[in-house]
Amino acid sequence: MSTKKSTGGLETFTTEHYTFDNAGHVNSHNTHTYEMPHGYSYLLTKGTSTSTDFVNGNDSALGAMKTKDNVEFVAGNRWLTISGSDSNADGVNDTITFRHAPAGTAVTLKGDSDNQTPDYGATFKVPYITIDEAGHVKTLTDHTVTMPKQSIDGVGNVVTKADHDTGNTLTFTHEQLMNLKLSTSSTIETLAVTKSANPDQHTLHTAITSANTLREAFGAIPTM
Repeated sequence: MSTKKSTGGLETFTTEHYTFDNAGHVNSHNTHTYEMPHGYSYLLTKGTSTSTDFVNGNDSALGAMKTKDNVEFVAGNRWLTISGSDSNADGVNDTITFRHAPAGTAVTLKGDSDNQTPDYGATFKVPYITIDEAGHVKTLTDHTVTMPKQSIDGVGNVVTKADHDTGNTLTFTHEQLMNLKLSTSSTIETLAVTKSANPDQHTLHTAITSANTLREAFGAIPTM
């Protein structure tokens, strides 16, 4: 018996074939050639990758080029894992499992679970989300937004300062608006007058100075 490889790469072996007559003599002789099928001795895996590359899939055929060839499964990027296991507990891995690798965020819930109607000084949550190269949620956290407190009624703390320039413009920054001290009384005094039917007879109702607050200034304006 002899073995050889054919031109196609297939492994073959040849055996002698004889026929005998009733007296045990050789009547004929020839040979038979047997071609061994190709197959896989091992299915290999490269189970993890750090790559973030993407390649479109394609249809392909795997071909064994010898009787004991190997085939390899490779994780193409970091979002896929491949593992082999011994399902029969016979010491030989016989199962390949493909899994989606963790994308970076565990199961969680962020943001407000219900609709919110924030009032002055109230807070609400805005989810902060980052996305990885594959479009997965990578990080998910909450940012808390605090609404400013109201200032016109004297409760809030938005405006802290009022600056009056030569153009009679008041600029407010962060405190209770109605508790602000006036930086000048000239503009307010034109409002704080005692009104009469004759515009020429309007008189100053209450003296307003820069020491007064805006609340006091408006309180000095008479009603008709």
